[in-house]
Amino acid sequence: MENVKQKSSYRAVLKEKNYLIFIMANLISRFGDSVDCIAYEWMVYKITNSASLMALIFGVNAIPTMVLQPFAGVLVERFNKKKVIVLCDFGRGITVLIIALLYLSGKLTVPMLFISTVINSTFEAFRSPAASAVTPLLLSKENYSYGMSLFASSSRIVEIVGLAAAGTIIGLFGVASGVIIDAASFIICGSIVLFINYEGDIIEKVKINLHSYFSDLKAGLVYLKDYKLLLNMVLLTPVINLLLVPFNTLALVYINSSLHLGAEAYSAINIVLTIGLACGNFLVPKIKEKVKGIYLLVSSGVLLGICYGSYYVLVNFSHPFIPVMIFSFGIGFAAGIMIMQLNVAFMERIDNSYIARTTGIMGALSMSSTPLGSFIVGGICLVFSTNQIFLLMGILTAIFFVAQLCNKSLRQL
Repeated sequence: MENVKQKSSYRAVLKEKNYLIFIMANLISRFGDSVDCIAYEWMVYKITNSASLMALIFGVNAIPTMVLQPFAGVLVERFNKKKVIVLCDFGRGITVLIIALLYLSGKLTVPMLFISTVINSTFEAFRSPAASAVTPLLLSKENYSYGMSLFASSSRIVEIVGLAAAGTIIGLFGVASGVIIDAASFIICGSIVLFINYEGDIIEKVKINLHSYFSDLKAGLVYLKDYKLLLNMVLLTPVINLLLVPFNTLALVYINSSLHLGAEAYSAINIVLTIGLACGNFLVPKIKEKVKGIYLLVSSGVLLGICYGSYYVLVNFSHPFIPVMIFSFGIGFAAGIMIMQLNVAFMERIDNSYIARTTGIMGALSMSSTPLGSFIVGGICLVFSTNQIFLLMGILTAIFFVAQLCNKSLRQL
């Protein structure tokens, strides 16, 4: 008698107790990150009083991910994933708390900011592949789509709440309070994860040395090379980030110089963009049931290109606020669909023993696209206006995704 495949749904995910606890722990951490996003920028600016130093500190933040994450992914596979997550969360919490206390005492210096940034990012470089590798141990494979979508969309909602609360918290209790909240959220997250029980953690019983390490890293690269669909998905992620770099770096300039709107409009756009991401994340499982994978990817990419390029015409509007909100939601919605679709497809197909290694490689590639894109944007800004750049990127984005119809590997999505 044939087994009937259980139909997945958000209701089915709610029965996955361990995964829900994991989501709750990470949402607490996400709230702290969102508050800290505002508080930390203010703190850094007060200490450095320099826009260039601020940019340099946030640039340094990306280095550990780019350099260490492929190597971290290999090492993570040799340890208990839960312990790695807990250790990294506690490490980040303690590091952030020390920075807050140094700030309150008036002893925080610029070199300390650089050092703490590198330490925190290093913890994150190890935590990210560990969190990816632990997901199959907490969530049934048939619920990947709905479970990961619930996680991502919930994170977006908490992000909005955190950003909205940050102003009030900082206004009432000062900049350090936002940083302390972030430190507490890391420690609470790690404490909750510590009490999650699961079985089936694959731990490589190999002595740690350079030979075995590089052997495992090579095995991960060969695995990706031979699995063409996974390789295409890994390469597609940094390309998407690269296409969005002009939007992420020039949106403020566009809002202020091209549309002549203020800080309130820029804040509103970020909120609407995040809502779009949450909606896209949430609806992916339902849309996937009706639209074939490659067509969903291409159509969301074309929608992203259309909304992206439409920013060009808004400079001619006398009241551009509502239209820019609509197109910003569209960008978020399209990006949310394609990113979640790729993440779910990746997790559904990959062998569990390679998750940490391959996600480490993908994370490093994805992060490296940001400085590369920023360098390119800096050059083209000398030739084109901001709205012209958005038009060109919109056209390029749409063409790129339509071209994926000819990608034989991605047609297996």
